[in-house]
Amino acid sequence: MDMDLMVWTWHGSFHLQCHVFDGPTDDLDYPASAISENLDWVNALCFGYHKTNELITAADAPLYDKTTHLSTSYCIESWLDAGIPPCKLVMGIPLFGRSWYLKNKEKNGLGAQAVAAGPREKLSNRTGVIAYFEIKQILKETTPSLSYDNRTVSSYFHNGGLWVSFDSLQVVDEKIKFSLRNKLLGYFLWPISFDDSNHTISKKASGAWQIASASGEGKLGYEEAPSPQELNAQDLAPTQQEDISDAIARDPLMILYICNSLFLLLNLVRI
Repeated sequence: MDMDLMVWTWHGSFHLQCHVFDGPTDDLDYPASAISENLDWVNALCFGYHKTNELITAADAPLYDKTTHLSTSYCIESWLDAGIPPCKLVMGIPLFGRSWYLKNKEKNGLGAQAVAAGPREKLSNRTGVIAYFEIKQILKETTPSLSYDNRTVSSYFHNGGLWVSFDSLQVVDEKIKFSLRNKLLGYFLWPISFDDSNHTISKKASGAWQIASASGEGKLGYEEAPSPQELNAQDLAPTQQEDISDAIARDPLMILYICNSLFLLLNLVRI
């Protein structure tokens, strides 16, 4: 594919973006320099680090994991190290969790042995993948043992033999603060249809972004930049963003809506 031709043909009318996984790896060669130079922003899929067939309970999208580096922080830092400017990087937050059936109900922390993936849920239609809406129903209708792990910044609960990891309100709050500390363009939630009817996670993320921004903890990453001819590839920021940056400044959820509409069309998710 001729990247220059594609940019010349489409960039005048559309904002170009891509969806990427954890970070540049040996078996998946992303052209980081070309991405940085030609695209308006990059959506990092900061989730889906574990599979339910591993039969070991794990946080599916921890903010930190110093043991395996399968984490949101490592994903974001890998792309920043590869040369993607923070003002072009969008952090993904999942609206689903992972579930397993425990082998021993008494051993129910992170890293516990499991015998099988959790049940097939209606919204995801996948075993071991549970929407936030369904998670909230379980938390409301039963009395599960809910835990928050400070080391990884992740939440999980077990209800009898069922064990579920997910991004709680506290986890979402910490991830938003992390994205602002790193001056990222924004965040997106996926898939948006997995939130509950009150849009609990969406509202929490938007509120946390506005509060943290107002407190000076960070700022919106989308900003004006010199023309491409004046910059090296690693320093490039969006050049046709005046219209969209104003919209994002007015409503931080704008980037969420844009990203999710594209995700629904492309159906790109690693679960």
